[in-house]
Amino acid sequence: MEPRNEIQSAVIELHKAGKSSGEIVRLLSTAKISRQSVHYTVKQYKETGGSSSEACPPSSLGQHL
Repeated sequence: MEPRNEIQSAVIELHKAGKSSGEIVRLLSTAKISRQSVHYTVKQYKETGGSSSEACPPSSLGQHL
């Protein structure tokens, strides 16, 4: 999954650094990202191996850029 925006990029980088979904939500609190969006982004990243841009993110990921 290629990140489609800065928030997704941050979520993926934090996930790769070993942060939990809860930690990611807290760290990105100014972006007002939901835990559900973090779970979705990480799930899509894991499923695609980090190489597919076919997955569409929930609309909430791009609302607060």
